[in-house]
Amino acid sequence: MGLAAMEDFPTAFDLGADGLAYDCSTDTLFGIDANTDQVFSVDPATGLASGFVATTAPFHYVGLEFEHSTGMLLASTGWDLYRIDPVLGTTVLVGELGGERINDLAFHPPCP
Repeated sequence: MGLAAMEDFPTAFDLGADGLAYDCSTDTLFGIDANTDQVFSVDPATGLASGFVATTAPFHYVGLEFEHSTGMLLASTGWDLYRIDPVLGTTVLVGELGGERINDLAFHPPCP
């Protein structure tokens, strides 16, 4: 089906600083809301958000990418890198990023 233009669909909640990542193998868009430190999924066809799960990462700035080999999300909080299970919200600190206010990540392996 492919990724729809997100401005065409409301998320139906107040989204703070956020990050988005796309899983091309399941056509799923993942997001993180820094207001609530929750991860969620978005249906690219409708723009409806669901599956909100709490994380323990302290988001101030948000960068987010999907890691196909593990099915996990890689997330930046501005200073640290975390690996997050998008279903359970389990959050593991990977390490410091060596900078501050890093709010964008890029990780684009080929789609399996």
